[in-house]
Amino acid sequence: MQSLFSFPMDKSILMKWILRMKRVNWKPSTHSRLCSKHIERNQFQRLDHSKRIRKPCFGAIPTLFSHVKPIVQRETRNSRKSNEEGEELGNMKLCSHDHT
Repeated sequence: MQSLFSFPMDKSILMKWILRMKRVNWKPSTHSRLCSKHIERNQFQRLDHSKRIRKPCFGAIPTLFSHVKPIVQRETRNSRKSNEEGEELGNMKLCSHDHT
C-alpha cells in the first residue's frame, strides 16, 4: 500500500527533498505530497505500534527515483532557419518550388 506524505517543515531537509526530485524551478505548496515509493523502507517509523500507519523518520530523504532525461525545449517556428542557406524565416519563401 502506498502513502502520500507532506513535505518536511525543516528547511534543510526540505531542500534535500527538492534537490532529489530534480524538478527545475519547482517549489512544493502546502498541498504538495510525495509518494512513499520514493522513500526506502528503512526510513519509516511505525505509529502507535500499528502495522499499517507509518511516516518517514525525521531526516529521511527520498532516494528512489527513476529520473528520465529532461525534455529539451524545441525551437520556436520563428527561430528556425527556412532553408540550407540559413535565411531567416520572416517573409521568405519556404522552398524554391511550387506545390500546386
